[in-house]
Amino acid sequence: MIDHEVLAAQFRHDKLERDEVWELVDKTICKQTEGFGSKWTQQITIAFKDNSTIFEKVLVQRGVDPPLSNEEVVEKWRALTKGVIDDKRRKNIEDLVLNLEDCKDIALL
Repeated sequence: MIDHEVLAAQFRHDKLERDEVWELVDKTICKQTEGFGSKWTQQITIAFKDNSTIFEKVLVQRGVDPPLSNEEVVEKWRALTKGVIDDKRRKNIEDLVLNLEDCKDIALL
């Protein structure tokens, strides 16, 4: 909700220790609910001071049903590895995996 994404960068110590993160934690109540029908189902209710609420329920997250397209997988890979490995290494791994059928030396993996 704060950064509008959940990637490795959001779990850095300096990101987790921000006041706005802890203010949100203090306002959060998490509970496990049985009977959603799927282990992937999630729901959120946001209640505001004026007593209005926003409710959202996701039966299965995107990527499971419907599956991600190849382009979306590459986009997610790039986002997840940004700042974790250098661009050259990311590109080499990406090229190798995307062209695995043509790989003559499996040791490259």
